[in-house]
Amino acid sequence: MPNGRMFKLFYYFHQIQFKRWKMQPKSLIEIYSEVPDPRINRTRKHKLIDIIVMTICGLICKSETWTEIADYADANEEWFKKFLELPGGIPSHDTFGRVFSLIDPLEFQKAFYEWTQLVAKICEGEIISLDGKYNTASLTVPGNPRSITGMVSAWASNSGVALAALKTDFDKNGEKKVYKDLLGFLNIKGCIVTIDAYGCHADIANQIVENDGDFILSLKNNQRIIYEAVEDFLIAMQGLLSSLKLKRLGTDVKKEEFVDLLFLILIGLSVIEKPRNGFLSGKEL
Repeated sequence: MPNGRMFKLFYYFHQIQFKRWKMQPKSLIEIYSEVPDPRINRTRKHKLIDIIVMTICGLICKSETWTEIADYADANEEWFKKFLELPGGIPSHDTFGRVFSLIDPLEFQKAFYEWTQLVAKICEGEIISLDGKYNTASLTVPGNPRSITGMVSAWASNSGVALAALKTDFDKNGEKKVYKDLLGFLNIKGCIVTIDAYGCHADIANQIVENDGDFILSLKNNQRIIYEAVEDFLIAMQGLLSSLKLKRLGTDVKKEEFVDLLFLILIGLSVIEKPRNGFLSGKEL
């Protein structure tokens, strides 16, 4: 019997330790080790994970160029040797830049997002803003203003961190495609996703709902059909709501503010829910 009890106690302790081991979060090195190395074997003088970790540390310490990152890594070589192998020593600034130009951006983004999920706890109710910015000095074809490039980023407002960013081209469907790519690997369950008028499309709204998120989409008159539908609805409801006799019920809420609140509620019930019932098709948007 004592042996049996000792075995049960050992088994119970082993299960607890195994669960604790499984619950331990990954380290920065473990996460970025999953990024595939685009270089051929004979050119790998430096390990990819070493280059990535030194770059991230340099950026955190406000290094802004490849030269500054290389100088930072060289000045802290002894510290990096405590947890990195550095078989080829510290890479040159050209090596840093060349390697990062070859890394698959989407694979790097997936690792970056996994890391930020551990560093900044994204809870339900978080507001995730998707927005695109274009660089007017990034012309790829001289004289063609539509050849500029930009970045679409996902910003967690409450946590104050950038979750992801992807390159986009100045194209009618370029930014829309990037929105869908970002929503494809972001965990938006219980979060509120806000997008400007570029993202006001039925398939984007449906993708957010399918991923258990909520959305707030900007609406402009370039979306003619849905814009006119909302405008007609507001005009029709304005007369009805203005004719209601509202009571303050002991509060300081003004009649105009209460009417605006009812507008928002009715818009949410009529416009947001309708796409699921066929109110607006993909062609109409």
